[in-house]
Amino acid sequence: MNMLEENGKTSRPVRGSAQKALSLSVLIPLLALIVAVLFPLIFNLSGYVLSLILLAMSYTIVVVGLNILLGYTGQLSLGQGAFFGIGAYAFAILSARHGLPFWIGLLAGIMVPVLFGFVIGLTTSKLSGHYLAMVTISFQMIVSLVLNNWKTLTNGPDGITGIPRPSLFGLIDFKNDLNFYYLSLIFVVIVLWFAYRLKYSRLGRAMAAVRENEMAAGVTGVRVYRAKVMAFVLASGMAGLGGVLYAAGSNYISPDPFGFAQSVVFLTMSLVGGSGSAYGGLLGAVLLTFLPEWLRFLKEIYIAVYGFMVILAVLFLPQGIWGLTRILEKYFRKSQEVEALELKEFLPKLEFASDMMSVKGLSKHFGGLKAVDRVDFTVTSGEIKALIGPNGSGKTTILNLLSGLYMPTGGEILFDSQRIGGRRPEDIAALGIARTFQNIRLFGDLSVIENIMVGQTCRTQESLLSVAIPNRRARQERNLIRSKAMATLKFVGLQDKADWSAKNLPYGQQRLVEIARALATEPKLLLLDEPAAGLNASETDKLVDLLKKLNEMGLSMLLVEHDMSLVKSLATTVTVLNFGQKISEGNTEHTLNDPLVVEAYLGKEEEAYA
Repeated sequence: MNMLEENGKTSRPVRGSAQKALSLSVLIPLLALIVAVLFPLIFNLSGYVLSLILLAMSYTIVVVGLNILLGYTGQLSLGQGAFFGIGAYAFAILSARHGLPFWIGLLAGIMVPVLFGFVIGLTTSKLSGHYLAMVTISFQMIVSLVLNNWKTLTNGPDGITGIPRPSLFGLIDFKNDLNFYYLSLIFVVIVLWFAYRLKYSRLGRAMAAVRENEMAAGVTGVRVYRAKVMAFVLASGMAGLGGVLYAAGSNYISPDPFGFAQSVVFLTMSLVGGSGSAYGGLLGAVLLTFLPEWLRFLKEIYIAVYGFMVILAVLFLPQGIWGLTRILEKYFRKSQEVEALELKEFLPKLEFASDMMSVKGLSKHFGGLKAVDRVDFTVTSGEIKALIGPNGSGKTTILNLLSGLYMPTGGEILFDSQRIGGRRPEDIAALGIARTFQNIRLFGDLSVIENIMVGQTCRTQESLLSVAIPNRRARQERNLIRSKAMATLKFVGLQDKADWSAKNLPYGQQRLVEIARALATEPKLLLLDEPAAGLNASETDKLVDLLKKLNEMGLSMLLVEHDMSLVKSLATTVTVLNFGQKISEGNTEHTLNDPLVVEAYLGKEEEAYA
């Protein structure tokens, strides 16, 4: 039965710890929209002020796109000015030089930057940080050179004049600045609406997971490279739209406003306003467009004061000015009703006593180092198998091979009769293998429940279109994701911590959140890399009870652990590694007493005396 339908029949609403806004992120923008609509009608704005407002609106769209790339996905780009220029010139060339209708030029002004953004995103998908920044700077320089020197296309430094504004079926003429202001306002509202909804969508959570920890995102089912490319596509498309509005608003463009300096300005606007929020882009763009004008009374020193104020904002407001609203947010919250589910309702139902995973001749070499050397073992459905051995014996390397983080040098891995060796982590997660890490890898800046909801990425279908255009199916899916997340948190005993920032939890609870996130992927097999590491005796006992309950529900586990008392409490069979090779295997009691195993852990008697 479809889970949406089943959920509606069997669940009852309960009060959850999730919070839904009256929030400032809704209230303030709504008030701002009312002001934006009425302001030009109440005040007789001069042409200069209105032109500054139009400039700020075009910048807003560009910076919101940059926020998706930088704030949502964590990709540092210094080439947003290039996409801004490509959009402006694509529109101007078609509409002013070739006489095509405004709306065709508008479409080209968006799609041409999108094409470039797709190529840049695809070719830089494995880069991040300053390496990515260097590539985007190079792209920016190339675009600036083309705009200045390809005169037959761009008219060089002289630029393009006579850029038209549209009319709407001959009824509304947007040549009038006030009419064009309202047209631009419509585009700004659409972009902000989309960017706001994107942040809390399936794709938005995937982007946030990529920003926080790419490795953890991959094994949780997030398509990391797709999220990065999509972020570039959206950022470049919005930059192109901003370029179109800039060109049409000013009726003239030249290469100067689209250089590297403009990319730096866009980055500054993003940081000052708040790169983690769509509305931060609006705030940063408006503030830094008008701030120089407000400071001109300082005459010669106004640039220095402007720069100093920007530096202060970046240093002392790391989440930007919009981040201040988070401090007040708790006063504007109310509880949200979520569906009461049980974890067993959506974990896969498994048949026992069948080989779930079969590993044959598995090898992984790093140059001349054989970290794993021709290892064989099987995991039976419904069992807990322990993989033990001294430090450096290859245990974690095997988990990395099974979860897709490493490509095998040799051998094969069969899971549910499918070969998975060398497949991407997100594909393996979708097949039903989840894992935790020895060193906890949470998405620290996300809330606890958002961490769990990321785990549902590979089990849900929400599309980009449903982000822009809400529909009943997408709304049901969002509610179901939250319901499952709350059920998982309830199972591990952390439902009261749902809205806490994950990085603020105690270590033991962070471990439980990581396990809960793995469970949210609805796995058939759970890979646990030293889950008791760093836990005290009480926390370890609770962990053992939790894992036993999961096993009773039918979940199979492959456990890497040094705590032999925990292994004895949980594992039915044990595989022992030493120097990358299997040295023993069998039921737990017999294997732990094998002389070869005792020797591997304790060394020979004469070596101990020596």
